[in-house]
Amino acid sequence: MVNAFNAMNENSQEAIFVSVMARKKFISAGSRPPVLSLLNEKWSKRIFKKNVGTEFELGTMEYRASVYHKLILSADLDEHAPIVPSDDEACWMAAAACSAKHPMVAILHADEEVYFQLVNRYKKFISVYICVSKRILNSLLQRHPEVNGKSLALPCGIPVEDFYSGIKDNTIAWIGRLSMYQKRAEDIIPIFRKVISEFADVKLNVFGDGEYSSDFNSHIVELKLENSIYNHGWIGAAEIRAALGKSKVFLQTSEFEGTSVAMMEALASGCVVISTRVSGIEDLEHLPESDGAIYLYEIGNTEQAAELIKSVLIHTEDWSGQKPKLLGSLYFDINKNNSHLIDFINKVVHINHSSIGSKKNDAYRFGYWHVPASLILSSVRWVKWKIKNVVLKNYRMT
Repeated sequence: MVNAFNAMNENSQEAIFVSVMARKKFISAGSRPPVLSLLNEKWSKRIFKKNVGTEFELGTMEYRASVYHKLILSADLDEHAPIVPSDDEACWMAAAACSAKHPMVAILHADEEVYFQLVNRYKKFISVYICVSKRILNSLLQRHPEVNGKSLALPCGIPVEDFYSGIKDNTIAWIGRLSMYQKRAEDIIPIFRKVISEFADVKLNVFGDGEYSSDFNSHIVELKLENSIYNHGWIGAAEIRAALGKSKVFLQTSEFEGTSVAMMEALASGCVVISTRVSGIEDLEHLPESDGAIYLYEIGNTEQAAELIKSVLIHTEDWSGQKPKLLGSLYFDINKNNSHLIDFINKVVHINHSSIGSKKNDAYRFGYWHVPASLILSSVRWVKWKIKNVVLKNYRMT
């Protein structure tokens, strides 16, 4: 979403971004930067935001949606301008509330049940479906064959020109949420140990954090791998680009994906991608440009993953990573993909133009009690969170 907003405005395709800014850091924020900090400041007049507190984070979904809805209205969008909500259901609800005037474009970001549940709930408000991989599109059409013609498989893309390939060394990069759920972070160290047994100089850089971070760091110490595995946590985009530019291999261990942004960035940086056979990257497998750029292994097969990494590291010649860069530029250039996205939305909306106006009485309506209900609920949740933290603090002290 951030990349699309920045790229569209750079190419004179005016885009509006709506979001919220926490008065104090959200409890659930972790160490990741707020989304507004990633937007190009030169487009600040096209960014509509509202300062919010615990009543937003800990309140009802309908209240959050109403905040987004008011922000959308304040943007004074052109007639029939499409609205593309993020994967927060409150954003889908806000877009549905505007669907009488503005076509709602649903993006299905992953091959995950939660997205199909959202489709089930908001289907009558959605004008266009964008699936970031062919597997997701096929799943959507199996469940809802009637949306054929209004749905498209198209990865979001990245600004490929921002990434570069430096002098490569025997370095592996892993990027993402350090979690056993979806990301299978527990596979990282077993794979690396099999690789380092034959390549003593190999290094692994991990970028990200999550509920598995503490265990992951403990395993590094237990196995005396502190001089070979470096867990950097979440760092800035420039540092990520620099690290990928030097890495020869990008490792993706996921159980499921959409089309991973980190994978796209790795290709644009000239990294050979070693990945589980998941949604998104499997679309590239049989392309002629993928030869020597991506290798897939079966989910959980750490032995197979390690062997593939070894087959890449064994090439010691000065290698610039041109094959991955070519693949990335051909299929993940955000300017090309944005143009394809806009053309498809315009085509679908034009064909179904009369149906948008007919939705006027069907747009989502907010209840009258969502504001006081949200205030009460957020207060209760905040007290429970404080009690939990006090209990945990006392437990650690004892």
